[in-house]
Amino acid sequence: MEGLGSDGRTIPGLIPYGTSKRAVRYFTEGFAKEIKDGPVIIGTISPGMVLTDLLLEPLRKNPPNKKQMIRIYNLLANDIDTVTPFLVRKMTENKKNGAKIAWLTSGKVMMKFLMAPFSKRDVVSKYL
Repeated sequence: MEGLGSDGRTIPGLIPYGTSKRAVRYFTEGFAKEIKDGPVIIGTISPGMVLTDLLLEPLRKNPPNKKQMIRIYNLLANDIDTVTPFLVRKMTENKKNGAKIAWLTSGKVMMKFLMAPFSKRDVVSKYL
């Protein structure tokens, strides 16, 4: 499973986490090449921002940028129950070795930011 850092970005305070996600991408891309004509396929899933304790715990500690964090999470994050069915369906349909199955694509992020001034979406408050 990919996550923050799998694309090479670094975020202070999340270096060990990001390193593990970058390693997942490196391993998967390399192993997919090694087994390319074999009977097994390998790939990654990228759920995007999912409201788990990794995202929610910092909010519960009332950081100085809490309002901004909530705004971004409400814009980009989703519940586990929203993301999981999509990922499972795409995994079971996939026949391509080395596939990357992503929920929160660059196109979705761009559209969400374009629509942000009109969005009243609130997925965070029920967790706080």
